[in-house]
Amino acid sequence: MTLLLLNKVAVITGGSRGLGYAIAETYARAGAKVVIASRSARSVDEAVKKLQHNGAQAAGLACDVGDLAQVEALAELAIRTFGRIDIWVNNAGISAPYGPTAHVPSADFLNTVNTNIVGTYNGSVVALRHF
Repeated sequence: MTLLLLNKVAVITGGSRGLGYAIAETYARAGAKVVIASRSARSVDEAVKKLQHNGAQAAGLACDVGDLAQVEALAELAIRTFGRIDIWVNNAGISAPYGPTAHVPSADFLNTVNTNIVGTYNGSVVALRHF
């Protein structure tokens, strides 16, 4: 693979598994330094160790993207560790609650909105401050 992202710094939310982890792996193989986030500290630690074992320069942080302060802390980790941010991927998301609207608990609905919509907004705002 060509090192198209050599020395770029990429932050990937929802980066400890699934599509987010695949993005982190692909970016790392292309030469990027990657910073991943997930709500689970354990998942982040395991994914970072796996990325590093495969030769990536990687760091990570447990982060609820619906909380602006936590997203800002993620950006600060990237800057403290690798000096800057070049790429930001808003990949974190959760499945919406299913069923008749009248029976969906409002807390479940609001959690989905907070993660999928507010989290994308938070990531975009924080990334733009550093670009």
